[in-house]
Amino acid sequence: MIPINVGGDGAAAVSVNYSFLLYPILMLFLGKLRKPPEAFLMAMTFFCLIFGISTIYQTDMLSEFVRRMASFIVFMSIFSFMFVEIDDKMVAAFKAAIVLAACYFALKSIIIFFVLGGSSLGDNAKNAVGGQRYGFIYLMAFWVTYLSSPKPLLARIVKPGLVFIMLIGLALTFSRASIVALMSSFGLFTILSLRDVSFDKLLKGALLTAIGGVLGYFILNTYFSFVLTFFGDRLFDFFSNTSLVQRHLATASSSEGARIQEWTAILNFVSNNPFTGSGYLGAWTLIKTGGLGSAHNQYFDVLLRTGIFGFLIYLAFLFQIGKLLRTRDRGLFWGLCGTIVYGMFHETFKESQGAFLLTFLLGMIAQGQLAVPNLPGLRAFVSRKPPAFTPS
Repeated sequence: MIPINVGGDGAAAVSVNYSFLLYPILMLFLGKLRKPPEAFLMAMTFFCLIFGISTIYQTDMLSEFVRRMASFIVFMSIFSFMFVEIDDKMVAAFKAAIVLAACYFALKSIIIFFVLGGSSLGDNAKNAVGGQRYGFIYLMAFWVTYLSSPKPLLARIVKPGLVFIMLIGLALTFSRASIVALMSSFGLFTILSLRDVSFDKLLKGALLTAIGGVLGYFILNTYFSFVLTFFGDRLFDFFSNTSLVQRHLATASSSEGARIQEWTAILNFVSNNPFTGSGYLGAWTLIKTGGLGSAHNQYFDVLLRTGIFGFLIYLAFLFQIGKLLRTRDRGLFWGLCGTIVYGMFHETFKESQGAFLLTFLLGMIAQGQLAVPNLPGLRAFVSRKPPAFTPS
């Protein structure tokens, strides 16, 4: 969960902490691997074909074979936990790791914020403590904590404090995507919760939310006043000004315009390479054709790397994860919803800490039987045995 960055601490840094892969490797040596459902094996086979075909026909990128191979291995690592058993204790440890990591990130940001001068930093605060690499971790941790039902008295006392720490950490990312994802997931959660809640619980929840909101606003206004100013100007005032939004969308030097330019370049590239995309090479390959070096979007990043069909398989797995979590773990489900929204503006599962989240969640759905669709001849093709070799 703790990223190890190579290339500095800025936007150009690459997170390389994939130590979670040591667990399935250990299970391999212990002989405790399991066979995942056939749908996973078919997906892995398809993604391998994308790599092979793109390597052969994209002759202009042969010099980048090592880089392509590394990106392919990193991408395929998300399937590693489907080969191991995941029980309830591991799920509990997974959730605890999310919360502990978020606490570490948040407390670190809070300390740095005050040591450097707090709100007196002004716009420099974004460069000093802000960043989009941890926003989705805060979202996951917030929902896991908020929807938890601890029984020990101490845990119930600590819970509100943890929730507030997650929210402060989220705010100190100085990322508008963090607030949009939180508001979107919380708004949808509220709407859906109204159907199954009694009036008494609704009144109690509204009262507690109002008290928490007033207290939170007081603390933010007192100790983190620039945070309120920042999001007031950059988010709420900005999107309420239609002409300003239109100007930014039309200007490549703005954050919004840069994303439009990058996404357009990706769509143009994929339209010419629909089956393979870039073959796992990143958005840096599009610099010569109008790209800016980063997809600024988790889904456009996958679309570029794997093409249309690989992208659809990726979305299908996200849907299956959501379907499982909706009935099994509400905290992880709503955390996933927030992360999905967040991924519309930044890479999430591409980061090493995000890759761990997705790897574990894919491992969870692999514990069941995700069957291959019953299309004519498809099951027979998957289950058939190769013909015996007869020497001539």
